Amino acid sequence: MTKKNAKNIVLPHSKAKLDLYESYLEKYFTILSLAKGITKINLYDIFCGIGLYEDGNIGSPLIAVKCVKRNNELFEKYNWEKKPINLNINDGSKEKAENVKKLLEKETIENCSFKFFNDDADVMLDFVIKEVNKNSRAERSLVFIDPYGYSNIDKNRIYNILKTKTCEVVLFLPVMQMYRFSGIVLTDLERKCYDDLRKFIYDFFPEGHKIRDEKAENVIEFIDFINDALSFNGEFYTSSHYIERDKGNYYAVFFITSNLYGLERMLQVKWGKDALHGQGYRKEIAQKSLFEVEEISDVQNMQLLGLAEIIRNFLKSGNKSNIDLYEFILKMGFLPKHGNSILKSWINKTLSIYNAITGELILKPRGFYLTYKEFKSKEARIYFKIKL
Repeated sequence: MTKKNAKNIVLPHSKAKLDLYESYLEKYFTILSLAKGITKINLYDIFCGIGLYEDGNIGSPLIAVKCVKRNNELFEKYNWEKKPINLNINDGSKEKAENVKKLLEKETIENCSFKFFNDDADVMLDFVIKEVNKNSRAERSLVFIDPYGYSNIDKNRIYNILKTKTCEVVLFLPVMQMYRFSGIVLTDLERKCYDDLRKFIYDFFPEGHKIRDEKAENVIEFIDFINDALSFNGEFYTSSHYIERDKGNYYAVFFITSNLYGLERMLQVKWGKDALHGQGYRKEIAQKSLFEVEEISDVQNMQLLGLAEIIRNFLKSGNKSNIDLYEFILKMGFLPKHGNSILKSWINKTLSIYNAITGELILKPRGFYLTYKEFKSKEARIYFKIKL
C-alpha cells in the first residue's frame, strides 16, 4: 500500500481550520445575500492550495463553491433573488493554481463567477487592495489568507484592505513557530532566517511592548498579543481561535472586521466548535468520544463566573447601556446569551435596571436588549447599575 504524501492530505489541525472557515462562510454568504443594500459579494483566496487532496478532503476554494451552492439551494427553496458572488482564487505555485482551475472550470453556477490567478502573495494582496478600494460601497468582501508561513503578512497591506470598512479578513498563522523564536530574533540580528519574523514583530508591536522587551509568557498570551495588534489600536474588531496540531504545537485563526455583527457571527461559529470555552481546537479533546455531563457543566459554570466578574467590573466603572454591554461582551469573546444568563441571575439582587429615556427603575424588565439591532439603532433602551 502506497503511503500518502503528508503535504497532500488534510491533517486534523488543518481540517479544524477549514471546518471553521466553512461554517463562517456559510453564514457570511447567507446573511449578506439577504442584506438590503448589498449588491455583490467578493471572496479573495490568497493561498488556495491544491483544492482536492489525496484523502478526499477539499481545500478552501472548493469549500467556497460548496457554500455558494448551499446558499443557492436555500434561496431557490424560498424563491429569493440570488446575488452575484465573485470568487478570486490564487496561489503562487503554478501547479496548485492550475489544478484548482481545472477542478472549477467545469462548474457552472449562474450567479457565481471565477477569476484565477498565479501570483506571488504580495502581488495578489496589492491587487486585492486596488479592487476593494474601487469596489462599490454596496459590495462586501472576505479575504482568506492561509500562508505558507508568515513572510507575506504585511501590516500595511492588511490595514489597507480593512480600512474600506467593506472587508473582513480571515488569517491563519503558525503561532507556535513564531512564539518559539520570538525572543531570539530580537537579539540575533545577523541570521537572515529570522528576518521575516523580526519584520512581523517590528511591524505589529511598538517599542516597549512585552514582546519587544522580553517575550510572551506562553503561546496563548502570544496569540492574544497578535489578536490585539490586528485590531489596529481598536479600529477593528478581532477574534482569535487557536488550533492544536500536536501537544503544545499551536496554530491560530485570526478574524478581523469593522462590523460588530460580523464579530458576533464568528463568535457563534467558534462557540459552536468549542462549546466549553469558545476559544479553540485541542487534539486531545477532539479525540475524546464523550465528556462527562458533570465535567461539561463545571467548565461552563467556571466560564460564566469569569465573565460575571468581568461584567461586574465593567458596570462598576459607570452607568452602561444595553448598547455598551452588548459591544463589551462580544469584544470579550462571549455571546449575548452568556450575558443574558448572568444578568437574569442578578436582577433585583446585584443589579438595578433603569429606562434610558425616563430614568425610571424597571423592576421586571422584558429583556436586556443585547442585540445588534439595538446596537445599530444607536439609541439605548436601558442602562445598568451595580448595587454596592
